[in-house]
Amino acid sequence: MKKNIILCLIAITLSCSGSKETPAYVYDLSFTCPAGWKVTEKNDYGDSKYISIEKNGLSESGLVMITYTDEEFELSEYMEIYRDLFKEQKVMSGIVFDEIKMDYYGQYEGLVCDYTVSIMSIPHEGRFYTFYANGKTVCVTEQEAVEDKVTNKDGFEKIKETLSFN
Repeated sequence: MKKNIILCLIAITLSCSGSKETPAYVYDLSFTCPAGWKVTEKNDYGDSKYISIEKNGLSESGLVMITYTDEEFELSEYMEIYRDLFKEQKVMSGIVFDEIKMDYYGQYEGLVCDYTVSIMSIPHEGRFYTFYANGKTVCVTEQEAVEDKVTNKDGFEKIKETLSFN
């Protein structure tokens, strides 16, 4: 029993270390962490959770933020919460949101809203996805500098296609 616990702790610590593609298990979700990416932050707020996955390197801009709650929200309301939060960010300027539309984040059908913004004078773009998964209301945010769009594409796709809530 102790051996299994130690092995699980080692796997969690090493998951998503960035040197190679690895399975990642955080709270009650799993995904494949692309090579060159790592889990940089995890926060457990009881009924809600936050996970941040970033591309390694000081000059890299790939970022995936996953937040979810056991509370039930209308997807459009949950989307609006995140749009409002981004409008309040002091480091962001000129944020413009596209229209909200139906789409999939991997296997999960929900809403998506693309946006553009300037962060410290660098043009960025991103998208919010909101959907339901196993009784949770979820928001996944993908964000990147426009100049890094090509190099981030595979990483975003890997996380999207492998994300699963247990």
